[in-house]
This record gives sequence, C-alpha cells and structure tokens, in this order.
Amino acid sequence: MPILKSGSAELRRDLGDVAFEYMIDAEQAGFIGTVLMPFKNVLQKKSNYPKIPIEAMFKEAELKRAPRGDYKRDDYEFSTGSYDCEEYGFEDLLDDVERELYASFFDAEVISTQRAMDKVLRAQEKRIANMTFNTTNIPTQQAAAAVWSDATNATPRADVIALKKKMRNNRGIIPNVLALAKSVFDELIETNELREALKYTNPIEIGGEDAQKRVLAQYFGVDRVLTGNAIRDTAKKGKTSSLTDIWDTTLVGLFKIATGENMLEPAIGRTFLWTGDSPESVVVEQYREEQKRSNVYRARQNVDEAFIYTGAGGLVTGV
Repeated sequence: MPILKSGSAELRRDLGDVAFEYMIDAEQAGFIGTVLMPFKNVLQKKSNYPKIPIEAMFKEAELKRAPRGDYKRDDYEFSTGSYDCEEYGFEDLLDDVERELYASFFDAEVISTQRAMDKVLRAQEKRIANMTFNTTNIPTQQAAAAVWSDATNATPRADVIALKKKMRNNRGIIPNVLALAKSVFDELIETNELREALKYTNPIEIGGEDAQKRVLAQYFGVDRVLTGNAIRDTAKKGKTSSLTDIWDTTLVGLFKIATGENMLEPAIGRTFLWTGDSPESVVVEQYREEQKRSNVYRARQNVDEAFIYTGAGGLVTGV
C-alpha cells in the first residue's frame, strides 16, 4: 500500500473499483435515490437545460391544410431548468497501528473506503428522499382509503390506481415505478386484498423480496417496485442511537423516471454529475497525515439532484 507525503492526495482507482461495486449494490442495500433520479454527466458545474411545456405535447391543433395553404404551426417555446453542482464528501482515518492490528481479519483500507462511501450515499439518499417524498414539491396526491398496516381494510391497489388516473388525467404522465419504504412494503404484503388477489396465481409470501417486487410490479401495473431500506441515526454523537427510515413511512410514490439520456424525456428528475471535478459517480482518494501516522480515505462527488418535471410524480398519502 502506498505511503504518501503529508497532504499529497492520490486518486485510488483500485479503491474506486470497490466504491463502484458498492454503488452497483446500492439498490440491493436499500439506496434507491439515484434510481429515481439517474445520473446525467455534465461538463459544466452549472448550466441550463431545456424543458418541454405540457401544452406543447397535448394541446389539440387543427391540422387540415387547404391547397396552397400553410401547414399549421405552434409558437410554444422551450422553458428552461437549471442545475448547480455542489461537492459532497467524507473522510475516514486509518491509523498505521490499526491497519496492522486488523490485517489478518480484513482489508482495513477497503473498510475505510466503504465507511466513507456509506456516508456519501446515505446523505445523497436523504436529499433525494426529502425532495421526492414531499407533499409540497409533488402536487398530484391521493389519500389512502385506510392505512396499509390495517391488513383487513387497506386497499393498496385501489389507492395506487386512483393516483395513476390522476397523473394521467392531470399531467399526461404514466408512471413506470412505485417507490416505498421497506417497512411499508412489509405491511403491504400482509394486506388481505393483496393476498386474496394473488393466492391462486403468485402467492406473495413465496420467494424472496426481489421475486415479491416483480409480482407487485405486475399487480400495480408498473415496470419496477423500489423499496427504500436506508435508515439514519438522528441522535447526537455520544447519545443512544435513534434510528429512523430515510423514506417517509406515511407516503408511497409513483414516478416516471428517465430511461435514457434524452433530456426532453418527461421524468421526475436527474442527478447532474460534474465530470470535470468528479469523473465518476463517487471518487475515492487517499492522502497521508504523517503527524497522526495515518492514511486518510476520502469519498466525494460533485452533483446536483434536480427536478425535471414534478408532474412526473405522485404520492399516496396516509399509508
């Protein structure tokens, strides 16, 4: 392992590979934020991007043309959105003594990298959850007929279908993902409505969570079901841990997420990644602090999570 001069930072591509694998596994670990807002690489720290007004897509027009007449045109113009990337990062300190002490048990620098990565991912997850599971930001909403923890009276499919109709009728959007906190997912699969509907075809209690999510995607008529399993500790340092879900457990989200690079595709949002400073979704660096006989492992990114079209989202409330 290289020992660097104090203050001399080095890009650790080998640890970056570890970080990248961690990102690939992020959804499996319950991080779903950048699935809802996929990365979009940009060359500038801040800039504008085009947005198509809904009127330009759905307003009717008279298309009949008389001989020698002109074809009909519209005068709609693109509106613009903007992004401004900011840097987020965390460092983990690894003392030389600790590295040698634990060498026979695990690769300490990999653990330090993963600790730093986890801080970055968890903070990003919270930013996106606070944006998208937010009744102020997302205008299209549908109140649940009963809380989904009420297995007898809950009607999750009716709640979701009612919201889908509102999104289509009010915004011209057909969502392709359903997102919910893991604890709400666990309540959902216990509802009588769901179990009765599937008991002869795809009993929901059979199979692991991935299989259950595939069944639920068919049940709700979306491409994917995303379960946010990330938690955070809200207690002050040195106090007893107080763990809570990052994703609001009173809400379920329906979203149209981007499926490609086309910025004109209606979608809830994007994570703009400034590749001039952060060429990968998360960069891993290392430098030496000789006064502490330690190596420092830094995970960082330069991003802005931005809405593209808030009408591409809807919330079932009171679940």
